[in-house]
Amino acid sequence: MRSRYQVHAPDHAHFVTSTIVAWLPVFTTSARCDILVQSLAYCRMHKGLVIYGWVILDNHFHAILAAPDLPRVLADLKRHTAQQLGNESHESNGSRKGTQSTQRKTKHPLLFASFAFFAREILLFCAYSTVTLLARLRGLSTSQPSLTARW
Repeated sequence: MRSRYQVHAPDHAHFVTSTIVAWLPVFTTSARCDILVQSLAYCRMHKGLVIYGWVILDNHFHAILAAPDLPRVLADLKRHTAQQLGNESHESNGSRKGTQSTQRKTKHPLLFASFAFFAREILLFCAYSTVTLLARLRGLSTSQPSLTARW
């Protein structure tokens, strides 16, 4: 993770934004969203991740998270999620030849070949106070009325 996005207050929650490479719409099906949700749940159970809230959009996700080693947990989360999305993408491309996702595969072969789904940069903003945390949570639930934010 780049130095400008380092966690300087590890005991506080952070507002996290992670985008897909080239802003491709990857999270367009419930199966793909479930992959990210399962990765978050795994990190919560096994890596000490505290999840205050999250929302998944078609080409990125926002979350309010805390962990003792948040950069490492986020790296593991992104790596595992990307691998699972790559596996799901290859499986679905085999069963739906000629669809838009197959066309994207040919336009961006490196994206699908190397599982580089997430951009390298992650935006992190520290929620130093409960007021800031609540404002970010309200923002998650009201920024996209058609989506469901969970906390």
